[in-house]
Amino acid sequence: MKAAEDISNLRKQISELQTKAQKAATELSNMIKAQGNLYRFQEKVERQRTIYAQVAEVGHQFNQSLDFARILEAVQRFLVDHLNYERCFLILPDANSTLRFCTQAGYHSPEEKKLVQEFSLGADSALVRFFSSGKNKAIFSDKKCSSGISKEDFAQLCELSGMDEWIAYSLGQDGQNQNLGVLFMGNQKKHFVHHLRVVDEPEDDALFANIASQIVAAQNTTKFLQKIQIESAQVKRLLNNMSQAVFSMDAHCRVTEPVSLFAKTIFEQDLVGQNVFETIFKDVPPGSEELASLRTIFATVFGEGQLQWQLMEDQFLRRVRYQISASAEKILKVNYAPIWTDQETLEKIMFVVEDITELEKLEKQVSEDRLRIQLIQEIAGNDILNLNRNFFDRALTLYNRCKELIPQFSKNGEVVGELMRSLHTLKGNARMHGFSLISRQVHHCESEILECKNRIGKEDPASISIKIEESTNQVLESVQKYGTVAQKVFGVRNKFAPAQDSDTEHIGFRMVEIHEENLRHLENAIQKASHGQPGMQEVRKALSRLRDMPLKPSLAKFEPMVREVSNSLGKKIKLEVTGNDSKLNRQSLEDIRDSLVHVVRNALDHGIEPPEERLANGKSEFGRLTMNCQEDDRKVTLTIEDDGRGIDPDLISKLAIEKGVLRRDQVLQMNPEEKMSIIFISGFSSKNYATEISGRGVGLDMVKQTLLKLGAQIRVESRVGQGSKFIMEFPVKE
Repeated sequence: MKAAEDISNLRKQISELQTKAQKAATELSNMIKAQGNLYRFQEKVERQRTIYAQVAEVGHQFNQSLDFARILEAVQRFLVDHLNYERCFLILPDANSTLRFCTQAGYHSPEEKKLVQEFSLGADSALVRFFSSGKNKAIFSDKKCSSGISKEDFAQLCELSGMDEWIAYSLGQDGQNQNLGVLFMGNQKKHFVHHLRVVDEPEDDALFANIASQIVAAQNTTKFLQKIQIESAQVKRLLNNMSQAVFSMDAHCRVTEPVSLFAKTIFEQDLVGQNVFETIFKDVPPGSEELASLRTIFATVFGEGQLQWQLMEDQFLRRVRYQISASAEKILKVNYAPIWTDQETLEKIMFVVEDITELEKLEKQVSEDRLRIQLIQEIAGNDILNLNRNFFDRALTLYNRCKELIPQFSKNGEVVGELMRSLHTLKGNARMHGFSLISRQVHHCESEILECKNRIGKEDPASISIKIEESTNQVLESVQKYGTVAQKVFGVRNKFAPAQDSDTEHIGFRMVEIHEENLRHLENAIQKASHGQPGMQEVRKALSRLRDMPLKPSLAKFEPMVREVSNSLGKKIKLEVTGNDSKLNRQSLEDIRDSLVHVVRNALDHGIEPPEERLANGKSEFGRLTMNCQEDDRKVTLTIEDDGRGIDPDLISKLAIEKGVLRRDQVLQMNPEEKMSIIFISGFSSKNYATEISGRGVGLDMVKQTLLKLGAQIRVESRVGQGSKFIMEFPVKE
């Protein structure tokens, strides 16, 4: 009994052991399978890691090279050597958008290579249509075929490619739905055992998408570089066809390429690598403000933004003298343009340099010709026969007087007033004759003298005299220009012109003059012959009037001056000359000519209002200036009348006090007529600023002094708001 139980227990134990052994065997089998799966997974991971490392290396080559052929070679070597396809080749679009063989890798027989090199895919080919439908991968083998392509088309592609199985990846399409290319890989049947079968291609399509995008990027880069090369060649051709020097300068002030061919023509040397201060700007005076400014600009703009450039732009040196030899130089016009980095900081400065030597010579000649024409026109509007006596002789006297006064300028305050009167007279005389260049130059000289007056006691007297002398010399030069043209063109001999050449081109005038001494001899002879002879009194009287000149024609000559001055003041003024056949002694008429100029200018500037003011006061917009002459047995009366603002005696006296011309107690003792006479005091002017017309505080005082020397009188009648009259009376000599 006991033995039977033991046997039964033993059997149970054996059964349990068998169950455990079976379970252990199952677990061991599972472990072996798991280890195999793990090994295969690790192998797959390692293979994928290796592939991606190789893809990364190809990408690195893309980044390191801009050579499209080398990039394609790297891709194909990766596919053949690392993925282990037998052969690989690319087809890319040609100029007609046909996909044609581009390059290949792997091994081919000579016949196969020739066959592949003729490979092409037209727009109507099955594979192109397949990829145009949006698909990017096609496979053909004995185990797997992509749907959408017929077996006949597959067979044709196999024959063209020389492969029995293949896989093709599209490189995508451009914006016009044109194929960018196809990547072909595959094997021949006899070599299947040695290579990766297309049905076993890596499952990660992103791998080939990455490769395709790399090829497209390289292709676009190559096209871009080709475009840049073409554009660079075009730019270079453009630069070399320009008659300008074009180049760039870096932060070290050195010239960099490209440099136009014409640069060598201008500078007569190769500029590349040279410092601009040793070439372009070599003749800018050392220590000059221009050179210091350039160095400051170049030291501060590089690496900075547009604001710094804009602050400095106006200080660039635009006109440069460039010495070629001891006796030859060029005048260069220089323009500058900034070249910015992607960060919008200044990287280089582009120079555009033009040789304007001949242009400036031409412009100078044109300017001189225009000035000569202007002078001829202004001179032609005058009485040519009397121009020397009426203007040039007077101008010489006034200029010589100025030269005499200049050395005394810093020592004697009264000299300033006399110097200003002489210049003011010259300016007025120039205005009356329409000589605008002289008028402007005298006005500038007057301004210089007033500035020098304020520097008396603060600067060296000799220095002040030199400045005044330089300014008066400029006046002399302007008069000499008129004198030269007057003599050369019109035959008017004058002391401002050089000795008359034999080839004078003047427009001929013939004038017969009687010397003053001969006229006196004639008078004496008639007087002796007429002694006791009846009727000879009238002959002597007529002879004495030979020196007299009619007034009205002389007054009519003020018309051009009135027109020019009124236009410059923006006023509308008409001149009327009235009266009888009054005459004055020639010398007296010449002596008062300057005085009349000052009175007329005073009426135009101070008296007659602008059109808008006249209209507001109920007057005509046209002002009226009347010059009337009357003669009786005792005197010749000349009246200059305007219908302007009139003169307010109280306002005149107030201004005289403010300007320090008179004291208040002096003014309080004056009657209205005496207050009116304040305008004849030296240094008085009712204007707060000086113009070319008036406002210097000289003029009317000189008028009164001149008339007194001739034995004449002057008085003023005026009504505020209605106008003024300047009445001059000259005694008639028996």
